[in-house]
Amino acid sequence: MRFEEGRRVAKKSAFLLALLATVKVLVGYISGSLALLTDGLHSYLDVLGSVAVFIGLKLMEKKPNERFPYGYYKAENFIAFLISVLLFATSLSVMAESLFSTSSELKFFGIALVVAAASMIVSYYNHLSLRKVAKKLKSQSMEVESKHQLFDVISTGLVFFAVVTSYFGFYLVDRLVGLALGVLILWTSLNMAKQSVLVLLDVCMNPEYVTKIKLIGKKMKGVLGVDEVRIRRSGPYLFVEATLKVPEAVNVEKAHRLAHEFERLVKEELKEVERVFVHVEPGRKKVKKVAIPVKGKSMDTEVNDRFAASPYFALVKFGARTSVSFIKNPAAKVKTGKGVIVARTLIKEGVDAVVVKRIGDAAYHFFKDNMVDVYKFEGKKLRDAIDLLKTGTLKEYVLRE
Repeated sequence: MRFEEGRRVAKKSAFLLALLATVKVLVGYISGSLALLTDGLHSYLDVLGSVAVFIGLKLMEKKPNERFPYGYYKAENFIAFLISVLLFATSLSVMAESLFSTSSELKFFGIALVVAAASMIVSYYNHLSLRKVAKKLKSQSMEVESKHQLFDVISTGLVFFAVVTSYFGFYLVDRLVGLALGVLILWTSLNMAKQSVLVLLDVCMNPEYVTKIKLIGKKMKGVLGVDEVRIRRSGPYLFVEATLKVPEAVNVEKAHRLAHEFERLVKEELKEVERVFVHVEPGRKKVKKVAIPVKGKSMDTEVNDRFAASPYFALVKFGARTSVSFIKNPAAKVKTGKGVIVARTLIKEGVDAVVVKRIGDAAYHFFKDNMVDVYKFEGKKLRDAIDLLKTGTLKEYVLRE
């Protein structure tokens, strides 16, 4: 199971922290070290944090159902928020104890020093273990606990310093270290709470992903664009909603294939994505290059009645200015399969639409399979066809039954 390693590390971390917390509280109490005592109380809350992470990972294993269609992944973010609240309460308690308690002579100096040193080693080990699994699972609560353990290394280093200075009679340092720990925990808890609340409120935490997703759709053949991209984080995963714009002539089956391909490409690009919800809408694409069968090589030439038998093809390119060039029919001397040969050549030329009076079934379907629009023209001159293209009044070509 994909969260088994995370639960195993969380259990081991909770056991080590519980053992360490008990030792620190006992030694802190009998030695008279306020810094060591408050650090021990802080470690008990760390135990609760590791237990909370374990519970969160356990809930995330539950499969989505009718009541929770997106799964239980947000349980992990909620657990991270609860941990931050516990840390906030701890910070206030530690600061109050540091400000209002009285200093006293340190007892059992050697034991207190050994416990402080051992605490640093254990906290750093927990930090490395949690960070490794948090990156693998992309777990917010485990990442929070990993950073928390790193802060514990720093805070216990201060405790170590306070124990040493207290031995030499500088008792005020012990209280100052306790106060510094309280401020550090306060800042950490507020930052953790902010991140957790933002995720729970479905704030888009990765706006750069929206640009990436739109670019994926833009590169897909047969997709006009991607609109209304929404991303929501749930635990270590992302859920994406997007509207795919496809040509009006695309049938349901082809639109379904495009949606599946889009989902595959998004998941391939963004490994955190668990699911992509795609809504397909018809859209009219902006024509950039059009092929028109013609009889001659001038703007006043006539549009040829038969697509595949046309001696020339006008390639009309739209942009800041409209340009027209002409190519010979590549299948002029071919007896059979003219339409498909011409269609393949025009697609290689980069056309995204053709204007015809009449076209064969094979050529028509070849164009449609390659997402090239086919328009019906009932006029006479090439110039007139171009004018109608500019105004967007040409209608889609429909094959006769």
